[in-house]
Amino acid sequence: MNHPSTVLSKGKSKHPYEFGCKVQFTVTHKKGLIVSTEAIHPNAYDGHTLQKSLLQAEQLSGTKVKYAFVDKAYRGNNIPVSECNIFISG
Repeated sequence: MNHPSTVLSKGKSKHPYEFGCKVQFTVTHKKGLIVSTEAIHPNAYDGHTLQKSLLQAEQLSGTKVKYAFVDKAYRGNNIPVSECNIFISG
């Protein structure tokens, strides 16, 4: 049973804080194979971590990333369209 003063949050608007760090996985679209992973320290905005994650996936797989499918947290990623087509859910 949790102690009443122990509160964990997921960083949503009503709970604007998170504990720990984020872990980012890059997976292939068709097969779902994990091509890169990264622990994000400190707890950075998702849109600022996307380019580094895609570059790491390209280096490890030896294949250029043409398309990226991400959730809404990656809005404002500032990646030029000529480098990669970013599709944001919703």
